Amino acid sequence: GVTIRQMMDMKISQYIGLWYLILLTIVGCDSNSDLLHNDIDKDLPAKYYWYRNEKITMIPVNSKSFILIDTNLCDKDKLPKADFKPYELGNISSDKTKHLQYATLNKRFDPELYKIDGIVYHSPFYIVGDATEAYGVSNLFYVKLKSRDDFDKLEELAKEYKVEILGDNKLLPLWFTLSCDKESAGDAIDMANTFYESELFEHAEPDIMGRVIYF
Repeated sequence: GVTIRQMMDMKISQYIGLWYLILLTIVGCDSNSDLLHNDIDKDLPAKYYWYRNEKITMIPVNSKSFILIDTNLCDKDKLPKADFKPYELGNISSDKTKHLQYATLNKRFDPELYKIDGIVYHSPFYIVGDATEAYGVSNLFYVKLKSRDDFDKLEELAKEYKVEILGDNKLLPLWFTLSCDKESAGDAIDMANTFYESELFEHAEPDIMGRVIYF
């Protein structure tokens, strides 16, 4: 049979193994943080967005960027090599995006790309809050009305800042999806902040890709 001594040795081995795994996790997180710190793009300003009435910091990185193209207008041979995918909007219905494709570029944000015909939108990846990875931010942002009667206000601001209302969310009442392009008064982060800080709407925030948000 197994002696008490052997049982104690097994327990000690289990504890050592557990602490080793915890240590690896901590070191891994620190390593990710160090890598992200090295990727910070010091030539671009930090930003923020509003979540539950709090400002969440967004720091741009130089290792990745988001790009959106109109396949009817662009020559892909002139574009950086990337895995372009169909642009799908999920819970809203719109024919306005059927010719659009997006991709992640493994290079920093470069405004010179806007000189290529057919590039609709281009933006950096960001370290969001205390995250240990960088997230892309698309050309979309979401606005929640205080009531249905406020739709006219949404249309008015959309026209003023040259953003487009794509439609309302079928699953989330009063939420609307809006899109920016290179002609808009700012990117999706700036526009979400502008709409929220106008105090005309209940909430507004940018589309942070791959990050789960609880409204």
